[in-house]
Amino acid sequence: MNKSNFSKIDEIVNNCTTRDLNVVRRILGLGDDFDFDGEDSTTIINAAISRVLEESNEGFEYFCSKAEEAEAGDKKRKLFQLIAATTRYDKIKEYIDNAEKYGLDKDSQTLSVLIIGLARSQKYRPFIEDLIKNKSKYKELIKAENDSFILPVLGNIDDVDFIDSFIRNNQKNKNKGAAEEAYYDLKPEDYLSIIAYTRNKEYIKKCYYDKELQELLQFGFNEKAELAFASKNLELMQECIHNPERSSISQEKWVKLLLRSKEESIYKGAVFDSKEYGVDLESVPLIINKTKMPLDIIKDLPIFKSEEGKIALELYSGESDTFDSNYILGEIQISLPEDMTIGVEIESTGFYSHLIHRTNALRGWQAKSDDSITNNDGFKVGVEVISPVLSGNNEETTKSIVAVTKTLKAMGQYTNSSCGGHVHIGADYLKSEQAFRNLFELWSNNEKILYIISNKAGELPRDSILKYAAPVSQDLENSYDGIVQLENEDDLDNYKNKIVDRQPTRMKAINFKNLGAEGKNTIEFRLSNGTVDSRTWIENVNLYGGLVRAAQELAEIQAKNPMDRTQEEIEKLAIFDRLGTDTNLSEVERAELFIKLVIADEKLRPIYMERYRTNRDLLEQNPELEKELDEKISHSLVRYSDKNTIGREVFNGNKITGMQIREVENMIEADRSQEINPEFPTDNG
Repeated sequence: MNKSNFSKIDEIVNNCTTRDLNVVRRILGLGDDFDFDGEDSTTIINAAISRVLEESNEGFEYFCSKAEEAEAGDKKRKLFQLIAATTRYDKIKEYIDNAEKYGLDKDSQTLSVLIIGLARSQKYRPFIEDLIKNKSKYKELIKAENDSFILPVLGNIDDVDFIDSFIRNNQKNKNKGAAEEAYYDLKPEDYLSIIAYTRNKEYIKKCYYDKELQELLQFGFNEKAELAFASKNLELMQECIHNPERSSISQEKWVKLLLRSKEESIYKGAVFDSKEYGVDLESVPLIINKTKMPLDIIKDLPIFKSEEGKIALELYSGESDTFDSNYILGEIQISLPEDMTIGVEIESTGFYSHLIHRTNALRGWQAKSDDSITNNDGFKVGVEVISPVLSGNNEETTKSIVAVTKTLKAMGQYTNSSCGGHVHIGADYLKSEQAFRNLFELWSNNEKILYIISNKAGELPRDSILKYAAPVSQDLENSYDGIVQLENEDDLDNYKNKIVDRQPTRMKAINFKNLGAEGKNTIEFRLSNGTVDSRTWIENVNLYGGLVRAAQELAEIQAKNPMDRTQEEIEKLAIFDRLGTDTNLSEVERAELFIKLVIADEKLRPIYMERYRTNRDLLEQNPELEKELDEKISHSLVRYSDKNTIGREVFNGNKITGMQIREVENMIEADRSQEINPEFPTDNG
């Protein structure tokens, strides 16, 4: 088989787990403006890719061979998910029947997906019905923990009579206390899902009016409202909208129901007569955004009369005078190498958050909703504004960050403990495995310092820091040893891939999951809290970019003949060695040395020492947080010193220190210049 004939198939295989929708658009030949519809994007993508796979028998078989060859894990699981989305039911059945042969017998999730896919087949309906009737058989097959595993299977059976019979008989068996094997232990919301899964509007409408069924299933107004909106019947939806019982439904869920209606009259009612439609004022911007209401319809709404509202309307329109007027230099500037690329992700919340999503007024910055962010009242009204690729020592980069943050602040956006401030630095700035090892070492040996200085003075890490930006020093110490022999550039790429594989999750303080990723080959720093303060953002970019710059600069110095190193280079290596070997350093001394090495501009160093002193005092007043950090941060000093591997040496104070070695080098260097001065200066300021 000529593999070159299947370039598109190979591209699907190689990018099957991507989160980058631009990559998916390219593979599927979709335009840049094609909008995947939020929570349904996975379904849309799977369906679209399955059509590509079914274009030829030969191509499909080639794809199957790739799925079979893949190592167990997320990639293999995703490849079989795509197979399950096709109509090649004989092949799907073959995989189910021969799970052990294809390495699927221990992957209950993939087996479940294949069975769900097979449920769409009329030919194999008896097989599915047998599984449903023999609960324990199916439950054991996919190693399910509870009975709700049956829901997606039923949802793929296109036979409402069968579904209706199952629902009624199952609940009756449960009510009369039948043997556990004779029924599935389902809740009212489970039955609601089964009915909605049918997408049969007439059947759903019938269930809405069937009081006997509702009593059997213990349906209340919440479930009736769900049925009304699932039916897409305007009369039923309006009946629920004007029912006083609607107040029993949470605002978040109620707004989702209104949006699900796909009815323009309901959208307008929710925006222009929000009280009558049970919509809180805070939800109006969300409805405007989700329904893409034209500017000329909404511009006279009272919510746009305030100064913040006028700016929000500017952004929604796609033209913002406020952004342009804020395009200025701040108090400090980005001070990094010009060939270093950077990116920032600004998370915030506020009344107008949802209107930012549709704007084209931010000079290449993109905005998207983020449900992990809540406002101070608990509503999910978060937005993440993502920069284009920016460069290091560039006035335009500084102006761009200032303009975005000032504009967000002017329209009332703010941050709280649910917001993070992520910085991306281009991984291609690190040119060698030595540079990566230096980065690992700098981070691992100074991780607690980084947790202290990653936020402006007077601010501790956010409440969710250990969930979304957990320490990595223990991972680095325990998991990154002896990864690969390095002899050429391909080995460096392999080295990066191994780093990605060994990181368990991207929710780490420093995230390597993007290494080598198409369009996003970055190292992500997730430590900092969210902020809309431009100065803090620029300080954070300089900190993380400075860390990467130092790792590369040290690698270049290390590659030199020791006799060719300058005094300044020898001092930098001496600081690096002391940070990695000197167990007698106090924490404040460690902070001083680390900041001196990482922040090239000595005029900026006092900023970070002030962060350290102030935030250290705050941390002492929060012993619970400090204890949690100390439990997860490694307290051994490590040296990733083996030239050809990601190896490590743990220093506990009993070996000759790198500092002593450097002092000897200093003496040699001093001899050359007729200046005997073996000690290097320390910076106490």
